[in-house]
Order: sequence, then C-alpha cells, then structure tokens
Amino acid sequence: MLWGAVADTMTLVSAVFLIVFLAALLSYRTEEAARTAAEADRASTERKYTELVDRVRSRRETAKAVLTDSAGAELGVLPDGTLQLPESLLFATGSAELTGSGAAFVRTWLAVRIAKVVEDRTQRVLIAGHTDARVILGDLLRKFASNWELSAHRATIVLRAVLDAEPGIPPGSVYAAGFADTLPLPGIDPNDGQNRRVEIHLTAEGTGLLEE
Repeated sequence: MLWGAVADTMTLVSAVFLIVFLAALLSYRTEEAARTAAEADRASTERKYTELVDRVRSRRETAKAVLTDSAGAELGVLPDGTLQLPESLLFATGSAELTGSGAAFVRTWLAVRIAKVVEDRTQRVLIAGHTDARVILGDLLRKFASNWELSAHRATIVLRAVLDAEPGIPPGSVYAAGFADTLPLPGIDPNDGQNRRVEIHLTAEGTGLLEE
C-alpha cells in the first residue's frame, strides 16, 4: 500500500513537472517566435527606409539634371539644383510684369523643365521671389505696400506663366512665395540690385515615391 501510494505520488509529481516543463518550453518558443518576427519586421522596415532614401536621392539628382539642363550663363545654378533667375531676365526694373523676352523664356525653357520634374509627383517646385532692401518708390508704390507684396507678385506671375504654358502640371506640385529682402545673396550688400531675382527650388515633397 505504502509503495503504491509513493508510486502514485511520484507519477503525479512527474506529470506535473512534465506539464510545467512543456508549458515553459511552449512559452519560450512563443517568445522566441515573437522576437524573431519583430526582428524580421524591423529589418524589413529598415530595408524599405533605405530603399526609399535611395530612390529620393536618385530622383532628386535626376530632377536637378532636368531642371538645370542647358542653363545659360545668365542663370545661377546652386549645388542643390536651385536656379537663380536675375531680374533682368524676367522683368524690367521697376516693373512687376514679365517682359516679352521674359515671358518667352518661361514658356519655352523654364515651364518645360518644371513640367518634366514634377510629372511623376516625386518632386515639388517652389518659385521664390526676392528683392533688395531698398524701399519701393514710384509707380510700384501705388501697387505694392512693400517688398513683401512685390516679391510675392513676381513669383506668382512666373507661376501663372508656367501653368499657362504647361496646363498638364499636377495640381499643387508647383507653388509660389515671396521673401522680400530677407534672403540676400551671400556676400552681396542687401541694397544691391543683384538681390532682385526669382529662384526655382526643388522641395522633394511629392507623394509619388510613397505610392510606389
């Protein structure tokens, strides 16, 4: 009887131990599987991020090449692909409307390149107006309260000319802003007329890459 009871007890203890062991093993394997899955997800996310960064960099380099292709000596081209268009290329001094040659330049050269850059919606383009620091005088003063309004108007005039020339440009992919005299050219006196310019910036804010 005693040995039988002991045997039954040992069997029960063994069964309990086996159950506990199997439960622990199952828990370990579950945690290990979860950890492996998490590591795989993290690796996948990092890979996708790296691929996205590479695509952004590649598309930006392509956009820079398209935007600055055959840029004449009168245009400034910055390392980031920004185009600097001097006032004399687009406007007469003291005017906020495009000259005939300025309108032709926008229609036949600038608009074509901007349309090409934004066609896949991976890039956006900012048309930025800039002035010198001198106070507005003469006829311009009757139209614009300050250099802020003048710079914004000039940028908008260029934007309208671009959209008129290339009506297929995706909505919202090109926009305009005026910066008055707040961003003079490096090393140039803020009052110098060289600061009167329009700049074309790649902003890389498009949605196309995220949809690929």
